[in-house]
Amino acid sequence: GPGRQTPLVWSRAEPFLIPFAGPPGHFPRISYAQVLNGQFPPGTFAGKYVLIGATAAGLGDALPTPLSGYNQDMPGAEINANILDALLQDIRIAPLESTWSMLLSALLVLVALLAFPYGMPRTNLLLVLTLILFTFAANLILMRYLGRWFGPSAALLALVAAYPLWSWRRLEQTVSYLNQELE
Repeated sequence: GPGRQTPLVWSRAEPFLIPFAGPPGHFPRISYAQVLNGQFPPGTFAGKYVLIGATAAGLGDALPTPLSGYNQDMPGAEINANILDALLQDIRIAPLESTWSMLLSALLVLVALLAFPYGMPRTNLLLVLTLILFTFAANLILMRYLGRWFGPSAALLALVAAYPLWSWRRLEQTVSYLNQELE
């Protein structure tokens, strides 16, 4: 049943998000042919972990990663090298707990909504842009210094939608006021 472990089932004890060390090609590579022909400097493998896998384009398991860039997927062996590097350096990135994530998202949107009635349209637009930049900065700080990933999508979507909705509401109020004055 669920929760029961058997020797035939692989389970992850402490899952974490991969802190990539760099784009594809960050870790040194030596081709299999070079190793067979002895075409590498002496001491290349001394005291190092060696991962073996296909890295050529079109071979093996290349996957897109956040650092892959345009049309340059990262080979599976290099993804494993990033995981090994993270484990050796004890670097872990875990998702921010959902309670804290929702609280942070709500706080960012609440700041905008509470400030809108007191600001002018230009000021409110600058506020929204500042909060969007703050969201990215907060995520970077959380990830770099606390090892936590804050998924900013909900907060960013709400912030991007808040300004046009507020502008529309303000326009509706203005039209309503003008209609009252005309009557």
